[in-house]
Amino acid sequence: MKDHQLPETVKIAETALNYFTVYRELGGTKSKDEIESDFLIVAAASINNLDVVVSEDESTLRSELARKAYLIVNGVQKLRNPEFIGYENLKRLFSV
Repeated sequence: MKDHQLPETVKIAETALNYFTVYRELGGTKSKDEIESDFLIVAAASINNLDVVVSEDESTLRSELARKAYLIVNGVQKLRNPEFIGYENLKRLFSV
């Protein structure tokens, strides 16, 4: 899809904030400024029922604590978790 963007809604912003709250409760150390955009991406994907989020970012978006926060918050909100794959894996999927 070219030039396709998902607008940030109140629900996306609230879900991202919930991810951050749970992430910090689990012991996450990144500041809100460092991780907020990642949480907005995952919240938008979860709320819009997207299958995949592509990222190489293992330190924030795909970190273990962030993934636990997604599972907890999405479970409470009855949202499906997207699958996380790296860019190289995505390229391999399309090179078949």
